[in-house]
Amino acid sequence: MAERAVGLALAELHRPADALRRLQAAVRVANRASLPERAGEARMSAAYVLFTMGRTRDALREADRAALLLDGPALDRLRAQRGTIRNRLGQTEAALAEYAAALPGLVRARDRLWEGRLRNNRAILHTERNDLAAASKDLLRARQLFRELDMPLALAQIEHNLGFLAARSGAAVSALDWYARAEAGYRAAGVPTTGISINRAELLLALRLPDDAVAAARGAVAASESARRGSYLAEARLALAEAALLAGDAAVADESATEALRSFRRQRRESWALVARWVRLRARATGTTAPTAGPAPAEPAGSTVLRGQSTAAEPAGTPAGVATVARERRLLAECRQLADQLAAARWDAAAVDARILAAELAGRLRRPGLAGALLAAAAAPGRRQPALTRARGLYARALACHLAGDRGGAQRALRRGTGIIAEYATALGSADLRAGVAAHIADLTGLGARIAADGDRAVGVLRWSELGRGLTLHTRPAAPPDDGELAGLLVRLRAAATDVHAATVAGTDPRPPLRRQAGLEAEVRELTRRAPGHARPTTPVAADRLVALLGDRTLVSYTEVDGQLLAVVCAGGRLSLHRLGPGRPVADQVAALLAGLRRLAAGFGPAAALRQRRAVVEQTAERLAATLLAGLPLPGAGPVVIVPTGPLHSLPWAALPVLADRVVTVTPSATLWARLREAPAAPAGRTVAVAGPDLPGAAAEVAEVAAAVAGAERLSGPHATVAATLAAIDGAAVAHVACHGDFRPGNPLFSTLRLADGPLTAYDLQRLRAVPRLLVLSACDAGRSAVTPGEGLLGLSASLLSLGAAALIAPLVAVPDDTTRALMVELHRRLGAGSSAAEALRLARAALPDDVAGYATAASFVCLGGG
Repeated sequence: MAERAVGLALAELHRPADALRRLQAAVRVANRASLPERAGEARMSAAYVLFTMGRTRDALREADRAALLLDGPALDRLRAQRGTIRNRLGQTEAALAEYAAALPGLVRARDRLWEGRLRNNRAILHTERNDLAAASKDLLRARQLFRELDMPLALAQIEHNLGFLAARSGAAVSALDWYARAEAGYRAAGVPTTGISINRAELLLALRLPDDAVAAARGAVAASESARRGSYLAEARLALAEAALLAGDAAVADESATEALRSFRRQRRESWALVARWVRLRARATGTTAPTAGPAPAEPAGSTVLRGQSTAAEPAGTPAGVATVARERRLLAECRQLADQLAAARWDAAAVDARILAAELAGRLRRPGLAGALLAAAAAPGRRQPALTRARGLYARALACHLAGDRGGAQRALRRGTGIIAEYATALGSADLRAGVAAHIADLTGLGARIAADGDRAVGVLRWSELGRGLTLHTRPAAPPDDGELAGLLVRLRAAATDVHAATVAGTDPRPPLRRQAGLEAEVRELTRRAPGHARPTTPVAADRLVALLGDRTLVSYTEVDGQLLAVVCAGGRLSLHRLGPGRPVADQVAALLAGLRRLAAGFGPAAALRQRRAVVEQTAERLAATLLAGLPLPGAGPVVIVPTGPLHSLPWAALPVLADRVVTVTPSATLWARLREAPAAPAGRTVAVAGPDLPGAAAEVAEVAAAVAGAERLSGPHATVAATLAAIDGAAVAHVACHGDFRPGNPLFSTLRLADGPLTAYDLQRLRAVPRLLVLSACDAGRSAVTPGEGLLGLSASLLSLGAAALIAPLVAVPDDTTRALMVELHRRLGAGSSAAEALRLARAALPDDVAGYATAASFVCLGGG
């Protein structure tokens, strides 16, 4: 008994090899003393340790030996443990049978500890089988038992599994909250959080947050290696493979999936090995298949299924084309086999995606009958599936209907699928989570827009494009569960960022404060993501309502379908659809235009060189105008409302010659624009002007703006702190902020405005009770937003619009101080005279001199929102 106790203690200290030696010694001592039941108990413990090491074959063998030596409650405990081993091996029916045989005896013996363990482990199996009611019943009973036994670590494990259950049921916010509670319990007990890291990575994958998922999976791999937990290590490597694939790193995905596959095979976990094979297949398909106009095979959009297009880089008759066809035939065969095996093993989500990919390959190989059969199978993933799996099955059904010429059936399936995802997204309070989930809607809305475009239905194209845009823009981010905790974290984050800036300026090592800053940012993200959403999905604006609101304005809404750029124009009371050509060259031209404007705005170099650069920028702008606007039915005059897509969100539209002298409003969504236009007129209110530090001309600009607006409040110098600025602009009518900004493309909600005591982030703005109706951010690139797949938008400007700002005026590149000050003063004069934000910006631009600095400044500013 002493040897066994030491062995179990060593196992808890994550020294499995030492633990196994002690348990084997316990078996030898028991055998010498002719104590068979003690030997059986020691073998049972050894089976558990072998299981955690990933030696599942040896674990089962040891458990079977123990079964010959035990009876009564001890045998029931062994059966409960053996059920968990069989479940990890994918033998779910055998595992359920073991649990069913063990439970009555444990209840009769009043063995609350082992009844709780059995119910906890069986709940995992029920959750994996999507029998969520049975899982919940087991977990709640187990939690009651462990509370009676006063076992905090066991309660933390229950909370962990309640998070797993919540994630499977589509309650992502609850899952994150349970994981946070369980993690705190594990840390208090000195227990590694490896399992939580894996489950959190899986949830972040479902929420389409690749960078966070990669970080969580890498942490789980490192923790599993450190603790020598071979079983967890294989799962962590699989999670890393999937996260890397989502992040676009096919090489890491292939390597990690291959390592996970080897481990699962060594552990005889054939069910898990199927998933590893599927991830590796996707990684290799992504890494070797010739580029297509649509999404990579890892996330097929189905266009080739529907049209039978060949995606080979060479014609089919050439040697390269023949090799491509042969490779795709092999890929199709493997994909079909894997899809059937995944479905049989109850990996339903993977089976749906495998069949969609196989159908895409069949379409490329001109086998429409096979494609239809595969899609029909994918469209029925089974009952009680998680929301995102149901939505994916409906996407397959829509593809199958479209392939069969049933447009009505396709649209019904697409409406149901987008409705499921919209409900899922609006249950999330955090803007970055909603932006991630928007990626799930992209295939559905893309197919809907494709069907509408094929029928030349402008209204349909507009409606489908609006469905994706609504997930991040039409719902105010929710406050986290403990707003006071968030406030404290943001203060500490500000101090860390200030230390980073000070170290950089002083030339000292900035890495310690950078690590502290990264850790605090992770805490802020974790806390805000646990806030639930309370809004309902927004219905896209109806065409007749949009027409009535536009009046004499012209709206141009862009969207991209199968790599082709489309524009819907609403002018003169009618909508029309226009095909503009490939989207990729336009994205390259937008990048070139921005780079040219940055060089012009910097103003370095002799005057002749600057004039030559301006000519190049103007030529790029003319080419963009020819692609984006020349063929559209734009009236000769009148305001224009632009709804961009993808890289067009970064386009400084005033640089295009045809728009240079017009009132232009850029809005991320026609539905958002309509909502802002219909909002009741707000009474006149305060104007606040704020100057940040280290920006030449900021104080002078704010002084002139305050002088131009009667009664304006002014903050500058050491008084312009984050707290003072937030207090001043809360509920103001107009807020003008002149300060350095920093746009973070990889972490846009931590984009900042630098004030006297440190940076103000989007998370600070979300704590305002009422954002100003109009915000003017006059420096750096404060107007930029990150665009996620599915048209999710993140950044300072997107946050302000989602919080209720009616309009935002900001530059897309850093602009020169002198001309910016002149532009801003004239802007506020025009606003004071009664002009709208967009009209005031047009008039202020026109007042600038037509030199290089004036041109660069005028072209860089945009009016976002409702105008």
